[in-house]
Amino acid sequence: EDGITNFKVIFVGTIEKNLETWLNAENRPFIDIRGFLPFDEMNHTIINSDFLMYNTDDTVNEYSKYLTLGITGSYSLNIAFAKPSLIYDELAKAYDLADCSLTYTDNLYEVMKKAIEFPQSEYDTMQEKLIAKNQKLQQQSRENLKNVCSLEKV
Repeated sequence: EDGITNFKVIFVGTIEKNLETWLNAENRPFIDIRGFLPFDEMNHTIINSDFLMYNTDDTVNEYSKYLTLGITGSYSLNIAFAKPSLIYDELAKAYDLADCSLTYTDNLYEVMKKAIEFPQSEYDTMQEKLIAKNQKLQQQSRENLKNVCSLEKV
């Protein structure tokens, strides 16, 4: 729409039924649909990506469970690979990712445009925050394991 051509959207995993809204003659050259990939190919794709985009739709009834009952696989990938994400504002707040993501409420196009034009220094800061969150989660996991192991000895 704005003449921006230096991007590609790669769809990995479950492909939503409304994907046809993305597929038109104008943007088809920028869309790469891969579906489910073997683990090593998925990792390679993520490593070579700049951002991750969560496959959650706030109009679907199941969406609310991700706000309170658990996390999505995208969250795990987001933290593990230290890739900033494009994510609904509400979900970013629930996952404590608002400071290391590009968030949106209703205009995915605008946040995608922002990602394409995003300054490298700000991107680097987001990655540093994701790495710190990863390290904190690892430490918490180690502490949880120690606690479980000490309970079993009693």
